[in-house]
Amino acid sequence: MNSPAKQYRGAASVDYVVVSGVIIAVLFLPMAGESGSLVNMVIDALKHFQANTLYLLSMP
Repeated sequence: MNSPAKQYRGAASVDYVVVSGVIIAVLFLPMAGESGSLVNMVIDALKHFQANTLYLLSMP
């Protein structure tokens, strides 16, 4: 008979791949009602932050 440990060998790696795939899909697929994905939203926010920071630093 097979021991229970041998039956579940490698199950954690399958779970890891599935969860990683879901997280990547959520980050990069376009969101409903929005113009882009979460990654695009974060990049746009960083661009606006940098533009505002440069403006404040350029003031006398």
